[in-house]
Amino acid sequence: MLRSFCRECNLRKCVMNDSKKNRLPDPAELIRQYGPLIWKIVSAYLDNPDDIQECVNDTFCELYLHGERYDPDKGSYAAFLSAAARNKACLLYTSDAADEARSV
Repeated sequence: MLRSFCRECNLRKCVMNDSKKNRLPDPAELIRQYGPLIWKIVSAYLDNPDDIQECVNDTFCELYLHGERYDPDKGSYAAFLSAAARNKACLLYTSDAADEARSV
């Protein structure tokens, strides 16, 4: 399941464009190492498996699309990805809650 993140997000394309500039590790390695952690964090905020997967995908895409935001002197990949995942999950949760409130 975690391997599908690379294909769905086209991380390989992002990495080919930016990895040399940002010196980011291979996305498959990051997903293998941190995918379960990010899934666990996101699932604490969201219930729908499709929303969880979308949020996890977006979290890894965020790192590769905006790798310049990651500063290894400030924290690890785990810390950066965890914070990004929590923020994305909270935003998705509040937007879902707002949509639900409007439909009632």
